[in-house]
Amino acid sequence: MNPDRLTDELARRVMGYTVSADRFLTGSRGWIPRWRFDPLNKSEDALRLLEAAEPERFEIRQERPGVIAAAVLVGSRTGEARSCTIAAAVSRAVARAVLEGAAQP
Repeated sequence: MNPDRLTDELARRVMGYTVSADRFLTGSRGWIPRWRFDPLNKSEDALRLLEAAEPERFEIRQERPGVIAAAVLVGSRTGEARSCTIAAAVSRAVARAVLEGAAQP
């Protein structure tokens, strides 16, 4: 799945946003432009995503210089991912736990 589609799925299924052509509708007549929510590249958005997923457990660790690992448990599903950034590792781990087979950008 490409990064834009993965972001759309995470916004829709985890954050509860409605996906539009140029924005995310956040509910209660609120919206944000697409460029503002970028959990694969912005750590603050990835951590908001993690919070919205309501994991029973999560772990973020540095395995070695330049490699961040994240693991989350959401319901009965576990998601794990490794990346060179915290944002990508956390977002992909959440995606693997929440979206079946979707976190393969």
